[in-house]
Amino acid sequence: MKIRARLHGRSQRFATLLLILLSIGLLFGMFEAGFRITRYVVRGPNSLPTVEHHELGWVHNTKRTAVSRSNSCGELVLSQPAPTSYIVKYPKDHGGMRVLFLGDSTTHAHEVSTEAAFYDVVEALGRGRYSVWAAGVGGYGSLQEYLLLRKIYEAIRPDIVIWQLDSNDIADNVYELDRASISSSMKRRPYFDPHTGQIVYRNPAVFPFNISHGARFLLSQLVALDLLYNFGMVKSVENWLGPIPERQHALRRQGLEVLDHVVGEVRRQYPQTRLIGLATVLDPADDRAYEEVFRGRDAEYWPNFTARVRLTSGEPTDCVPWDRHWNHEGNRVAGQLIGKSLDVITK
Repeated sequence: MKIRARLHGRSQRFATLLLILLSIGLLFGMFEAGFRITRYVVRGPNSLPTVEHHELGWVHNTKRTAVSRSNSCGELVLSQPAPTSYIVKYPKDHGGMRVLFLGDSTTHAHEVSTEAAFYDVVEALGRGRYSVWAAGVGGYGSLQEYLLLRKIYEAIRPDIVIWQLDSNDIADNVYELDRASISSSMKRRPYFDPHTGQIVYRNPAVFPFNISHGARFLLSQLVALDLLYNFGMVKSVENWLGPIPERQHALRRQGLEVLDHVVGEVRRQYPQTRLIGLATVLDPADDRAYEEVFRGRDAEYWPNFTARVRLTSGEPTDCVPWDRHWNHEGNRVAGQLIGKSLDVITK
């Protein structure tokens, strides 16, 4: 009888636990369905800025509807969909020196209105001197940017490529770091292993972010609050998910090796094109590391670019702490600085 009673008690506890888990799963499913339906109704079926791509991971959604919204600074942003999956801007004038801007979310320029990005400023100030293209997709790492360049190079044959880098490029280049980063794109992407020379495709997202759009949205809001009030949540989560410190140092070095490899490939495959790097980073150590890579491959590099943008303007040039991408003022100033530098080197 005692054994039967114990078994009966265990069965009841198991049934209760199973019921709780099923209830949580049902609530999670209802939340996710409600979130997706709401986004579909409010924003429309083509609200996402990117779509999946078998080789690059994701590319621009050319069917996306035009968007009118406020950015993180409260500025009005009027965004048109990208003209193609790979290129976000084509030249207005085709007679000048061909300049291609290559990068990630800063080159994607989603925090400013269409035709107000820094490369638009370069084109306007050049007054026909430059034919300007831009190819940048939010969340891209160095390998994706290199693969993107390979896809569009022959159609453009640029005289100059200005490669915009960011502080998260090192993490984006290595699966283990990408998986532990709160700023990860959480999408399937290619990774290059400099030790084997192989490209592999993996999704760095952890459950439930690998299946739930609603969970990703909630995470983005929590991260924004953490940045605003400095709770320390982001650092704690990244420390929990990330590798041990000794391993992390080696992985960061591997991320730089990936950048070094792709920069070397660009120099080898397109020697007739002038390659210039600049970084939209806040950490001087990252800026110096990127500069060493470019100069080590006999490419040019414009150091301290973010600091120069901030010092040149008397107004805020980004939306920190909510968003560190350049706002309209930041893009205007960055375009002026790049335009002046181009004028000097192309005289």
